[in-house]
Parts: sequence; C-alpha cells; structure tokens
Amino acid sequence: MAQANSASEKDFMDETPQAPIDEGGFTGGIEGDVGMSDMKIPYLQITYGVGDLAKTFSPGDLVLGKEALLARKGEVIEAIPVHATVFWKEYVAFGGPMPRIFKTEEEVIAAGGCTSSPDWNVKKPDFSKAMVIKMLIKQPKDIVSGYFGFEIGGNMYAPAQFVADKLLFKDVGSYMLMLMAGQLKKTGLPGGVIGLSTFITTYRNGSVGPKVNVKFLRKTSDQEYRDVCAGFNIKPAAMELAGGAAKQIAG
Repeated sequence: MAQANSASEKDFMDETPQAPIDEGGFTGGIEGDVGMSDMKIPYLQITYGVGDLAKTFSPGDLVLGKEALLARKGEVIEAIPVHATVFWKEYVAFGGPMPRIFKTEEEVIAAGGCTSSPDWNVKKPDFSKAMVIKMLIKQPKDIVSGYFGFEIGGNMYAPAQFVADKLLFKDVGSYMLMLMAGQLKKTGLPGGVIGLSTFITTYRNGSVGPKVNVKFLRKTSDQEYRDVCAGFNIKPAAMELAGGAAKQIAG
C-alpha cells in the first residue's frame, strides 16, 4: 500500500475506511446528524470594476457562486428571502486582511473596535453593521445552472446568500428590516418576493460603480409559502419571533 508522502495527503487519505452500522438500508436519502448548516450555500455577488469577478464579468453583473451569470445591470432577478442576520463587520480596504466579524456591538468594543466617533478626525469607526440574507433565487429565463435544484410553486430556485455591508447595508439592510416590520410582519421573510437589480452610479468621492436596487414585488402564493416552509423546516411561530427581533433591531 502506498504511503502518504506529505501531511496534506494524509489529511485526505483513509487507509482503513470505517462507517457506523447502517440499519436503514437503501432509503434513498441521507441519514445522520445533518442540518442546513452542512450545506455550502453559494454567494450572490455584484461585479465591480476590480477583483476576481471583474476578470470574467462586467460591472453590475449579478453572479452566483463566482461562475453563474444571473443578470446584467438593470435586469431584475426574483428571490424569496428565507432568513437574515445582522452583525458587525470590520472595515478593511480592498485587498486587505480578512475582516473580523462580531454578533454584537458589545463584542466589538470588548475587542478594541470602534463603531462610532464624535470626532472622525481623531478616530474613525472601523466597524459597521452588515446583513447576510439567505434567499431562494428564481431561475431566470434562459439561464442554465446546476444551482437551481429547489422546486417552489412549480418553478426552480437556487439557494444563495447575499452580504449587504458597508454602503449596501444602508440600502439593502435597512429595506429588509422595513419589510420585516411592515408587509412581512405576520408571515416572516418567506412570505414575500423581492426583486434585485443593479445600476451604475457616481459616488460622493467621484468614483463610478454599481449599486443594488431592492424592492418588494408581491406576497408569495400559498403554494410557494408551503413549499418554502416545508423545505426549510420553518414554522410560522418562529417567523413571527424573527419579525419581532428585526423590529427591535430597526429601532
């Protein structure tokens, strides 16, 4: 038997495969201690003028999993938001180190971070709020991708997560909180369909780049709502609790 010649090889090789006794037989499913956290959900990203995505795509393009072009600037994609989490993220310049993230402002301050400053000439805040939105994106017409494997209300959807940080939080994050406190207060996020698109704008510093436009399109149909809840083990009571938490954050 060949021996591993490096530590990295040993990390992947299993010379004595072992598995627990399986009394379930061939069930057609996956058993064991498995949950949604074990799924690797691709990111929905905006293409800017710099970065890896810019080598393949154009500014304003919405790309899933760094490979699937879903929409050009101005084109709208539909999505059903499933869950959103607000957190604190460290501001780092493009190409800098991996930013630190914390759940609460108290944790940021305990770690020596700054979230606000009375005098920006003395010390600028280096942490700001961000939001990660887990959603189901409806398969756009003429787009073929293996990501679209969830059937909701007769249409195919792809699970995705979108991070709204820095300036995006003020636009996307604030809008999602407003939705949760308004139109979707009783149903929770899965009770609505949102539209996402991009447009090119000029920022205050004179630079030009894409921004995101998010808007509420409609309520989900009864079938869509049932499919989402069943597929992700969402209970209406739990969604109402999430709505209360969002309302508290917004305040």
